[in-house]
Amino acid sequence: MKVTARLTWQGDLKFVGKNATGLKTYFESSAAGEDASASSPMEVVLQAFGACTGMDVVFILNKRRKTVEGLRVYLEAERAEKHPRVFTEIFIRYELKSPDALMGDLIRAVELSLSTYCPVAAMFRQAGIPIHHEVDIVSSFSS
Repeated sequence: MKVTARLTWQGDLKFVGKNATGLKTYFESSAAGEDASASSPMEVVLQAFGACTGMDVVFILNKRRKTVEGLRVYLEAERAEKHPRVFTEIFIRYELKSPDALMGDLIRAVELSLSTYCPVAAMFRQAGIPIHHEVDIVSSFSS
């Protein structure tokens, strides 16, 4: 399976990416600080990891006939001090809102995602990046 993308420079340190169907993703250097109008490439990689594993978790829970009313995935990554400043460790927290899923259901869904289904997690593992995670079932989401 081939995946394609095209990026176009937008001036300064801004790029817009397009996938094969024309959907856009915007990027900007983290050097822009609070004035940034888009996520940095490393932030997008971290968000992609969260989306990848989050989609897996929802899919697995749905297959187990559990009701998913909401899922939040929080990520934090440590980066190397020296260039190329790769991720050196990742922490991920899953918060599930569900009237019928048990903690064991969520734990199993997360374990399957991180060990088997999420290709972003697999790339991180192959690169030797430790991934730590925790899970919780909540009755409502905090802001």
